[in-house]
Amino acid sequence: MAELAHDDLVEQILIRLDVKDLIRFKTVCKSWHSLITSPRFVTRHLNRSYNEYNNIFGYTSQRIVLAATYGHGHRLVGSSNGLVCIISISEFSCNVLVCNPSTREVRQLRPYSHLISSPLLCWGFGYDSSRDDYTVFVGARKGENQTCFQVLSLKSNVWRVLEK
Repeated sequence: MAELAHDDLVEQILIRLDVKDLIRFKTVCKSWHSLITSPRFVTRHLNRSYNEYNNIFGYTSQRIVLAATYGHGHRLVGSSNGLVCIISISEFSCNVLVCNPSTREVRQLRPYSHLISSPLLCWGFGYDSSRDDYTVFVGARKGENQTCFQVLSLKSNVWRVLEK
């Protein structure tokens, strides 16, 4: 019983800390690492941080700067819950990246080969709470008067075509 009370107290303390501190504290011990990286803790920390930030400032706004790289085009696809999705297109490749600026973690998603050969018309990134999953979608020109929409789920990392 005392162990459960101790774990709950540790969680209540850690949930109030900044992300930079949490990254450092993941190395304290295995139990703290497991707690801090658990989806439940991440969600609770995100909700607490979001509510606290909203109560202080009354709005949520962050500045995102995309550095220009020779021969590359970067497109901000969108952001949700602190994650940022970027498409980086060069002459020979197209990379879809999801970044967490707070933790400086970047995840490169499965490439979508058709992004290079087809002009992009629209794109988006968002969180689907019903499936507890993030999705990337792109709409690209396919033929003279057709648009092809495809969606990538971050959990499955698989592109699928949206049917008419």
